[in-house]
Amino acid sequence: MKLKFLVIIPYIIFTVILLYTVKNPNRLELDSYVYERIAENFLENNILKDPQTEVMPTISVGYPLFLGLIYKIFGHNFLSVVFIQAFLGLLIIFLIFKIAQILFDTQIALTAAFLSSINLGLITYTQFLLTEILLVSILLSFFYFFLKYLNSKNIIDLFFASTFIGISLIIKPVAIFYISIPLTIFLFQKSLLQKVFIFFVPIILICSTLVFYNYKTYNSIVLTLAGHENIFRYFLPRVISADKKINLEQAQKIVDSNIATSSNKKYSELYSLLLEYILKKPFLCIKIWIFNVLKTCFGLHYTAFKVLLNNNIKGGSCAFFNMEGNYLNKAVNYIFYGCETKFLAIFALCEILLVFLQYLGLLFLFCAFYLQKKFLNIFLIASYIVYFALITGHDGFGRYRILFEPLLIICAAYLLCFAFNRLRQRKMYERFA
Repeated sequence: MKLKFLVIIPYIIFTVILLYTVKNPNRLELDSYVYERIAENFLENNILKDPQTEVMPTISVGYPLFLGLIYKIFGHNFLSVVFIQAFLGLLIIFLIFKIAQILFDTQIALTAAFLSSINLGLITYTQFLLTEILLVSILLSFFYFFLKYLNSKNIIDLFFASTFIGISLIIKPVAIFYISIPLTIFLFQKSLLQKVFIFFVPIILICSTLVFYNYKTYNSIVLTLAGHENIFRYFLPRVISADKKINLEQAQKIVDSNIATSSNKKYSELYSLLLEYILKKPFLCIKIWIFNVLKTCFGLHYTAFKVLLNNNIKGGSCAFFNMEGNYLNKAVNYIFYGCETKFLAIFALCEILLVFLQYLGLLFLFCAFYLQKKFLNIFLIASYIVYFALITGHDGFGRYRILFEPLLIICAAYLLCFAFNRLRQRKMYERFA
């Protein structure tokens, strides 16, 4: 009875925090406007397409379809989306609990669930019209079923894992190359062809549906143009800016003068320009990519949390690197900028501490797995975190960390439980010594 009560505490905490913060009616942030337009068009005309352009968008239709279906069922209002995403947030907490339970035990699983319930990213992005919460719930479902399959060898679990990662590709195709990781694991197991077939058939069927939609709607046989957008609109301008010593806006104009999203062929000049920089200045490209990855890994959700609570500020205006002064002044200004009350600064300090615990826990966990010779667990967790961190090198942003943060939360929970158990054992030893 006590255990059941402890299990529901994280869900209660998450729900209470959501009810406290869900006061701001502004749910639109940058990408949200395109999602909203397509969802409205689907609601009114049953057409899953941006009414403002005939050009194929650089986003996938999965999230606009998700919004459109919610609007058809519950009516056209943002709170209905927040309501459904809140349930997905609870699902994410549950999946984190189950994954930690498979990897470790109930104590660590409960701690991970508690840390998830107070995670600013989960609390914040649940309340925005952004893909993150839906995408994380799908990717984490994949990870759960794949981990379950590795432990049970049940083909049904593998099928579910494949289906979920396939669905994630029509929401945002960030996991397109991660598919190679399960394939790598299959190479060291028996019945390779059977597993590859079961894993790839659902993915191919789901992706084929999206490609067919793009062909019928835009006469383009591609899965998505998101790769073009990420490289040419975000990464390449930063390379040009650093190379030519000009500001980012000027560099963006150079790219915009050549960019055109209506056809892949019109990217040829930009491909040539990017290839030229990669060959002539590879270290500059690598430096910018790694810097953006570090921004993803250590950027705070506190920025978006302030935007959620304060209508008068925008995400870019309160970003750390947009603050004035040296790094110490930047840190102080960043923490207090846009705070209607100094109490909010506590959230920033707590998140900094939790992020530190996450990465310290990651190192500690890898050492423990190495000593226990659990190399598959090391590979599985490391590949997931590293992959979803590396793909953000085009435009580092703390928001992107939420894709792999659930596993970091589990690492932090492992570290906290280990420290607590050792401290308790020491006190018991001193008591009976």
